Amino acid sequence: MIVVLLPGLDGTGDLFASFVAELHPAYTVTVVRYPTERRYSYSELEELVSASLPVNREYILLGESFSGPIAVSIAAKQPEGLVGVVLCCSFVRSPARLLSLLRPLIRLLPVSGVPTGVLEYFLLGEWSTRTLALALKNAISKVPSSILRSRLQLVAAVDVEDRLQSIVVPLLYLQAASDRLVPTSMGRNIKTSHSQATLYCIEGPHALLQTRPVRSAMVVNEFIQSLEGRFRQ
Repeated sequence: MIVVLLPGLDGTGDLFASFVAELHPAYTVTVVRYPTERRYSYSELEELVSASLPVNREYILLGESFSGPIAVSIAAKQPEGLVGVVLCCSFVRSPARLLSLLRPLIRLLPVSGVPTGVLEYFLLGEWSTRTLALALKNAISKVPSSILRSRLQLVAAVDVEDRLQSIVVPLLYLQAASDRLVPTSMGRNIKTSHSQATLYCIEGPHALLQTRPVRSAMVVNEFIQSLEGRFRQ
């Protein structure tokens, strides 16, 4: 089985290391990294991801936070080989009404200059460590402020909720119990909108895969094993 990982807002894929280390060794992991030379729309990123998907192999698609809409849009097209989708602390429409209202102002935000303490509060919460904070800061620093602002604008305007109904494979939603960015109602709505969706809540912050890699990987491993069990029946 191949596990294709789509990263959060930074798009570097660097923050997956601890989670990947906990996945079952039998799985092949592919991390998609988003380019930073120019601004990409969600549809353009979808094309980029689609071009990197496995051929003639079964795989699952995991969309973390920012990448959830991309995973959903691809899965809705029912590509050959896709057997499951995982959304981690993600969304199918703008996760906060306030974010939508502030969309015109996002371009003015000095994203790369946001104090580390602020990033820790919203992304790591009480699970923050010096190592995690440094890794987060390093990942963000690799992406130009203009690109980060552009991605925030995409989040503020996104709405792919109607595409959930076109997904025919099982979907797992990993919810962080202490997420300060995405409301818990998002996971419940996704579960309601998809007949084969499972919601699993883990105590942790928005950066769930980074702060709770062992627990998160265990749930994903079990999800994949359940899919493999279907194939054997």
